[in-house]
Amino acid sequence: MERKKSHFLVKLIAIALVISLCVPIGAQAAMPETVQPMASAYLADYTAYICAMGDGDLEIWFEVTGTRTLADIGVLTISLYESTDNSNFYWVKAYNFSNHPQMLWHDTYICMDHVDYVAVPGRYYKAYICVWAGPEDTGDSRYIWTPVERAT
Repeated sequence: MERKKSHFLVKLIAIALVISLCVPIGAQAAMPETVQPMASAYLADYTAYICAMGDGDLEIWFEVTGTRTLADIGVLTISLYESTDNSNFYWVKAYNFSNHPQMLWHDTYICMDHVDYVAVPGRYYKAYICVWAGPEDTGDSRYIWTPVERAT
């Protein structure tokens, strides 16, 4: 009789073990993250967009915010792309901070400005932008696309 009880107990433990292995335990992994990580040690936030001003005039706006006052902050390069069908884009213009000094500000924590482009009304445009922030000896960059904008 004692043997039947121990055999029953072993079966009961085995069934409990199998059931416990089948229960999902990753429910906490699906919870949303509550803390947003910083963009980098130097970049706190950055954004860019194109504004159609009418008569084919476009303004390519950018805003870069640093984690503190930095030696250089802003945009290093802007590559502008054009499309007639909003599907196939082709490079049309490049901007560099060395030719457009308003793209890179100095000794501040924020840079917000724009560059201009005379576009073809009715065509679509987007830009690929390299943002930058850093002290004198080093820094950090990120690449972003602007949303597509149609020139008016």
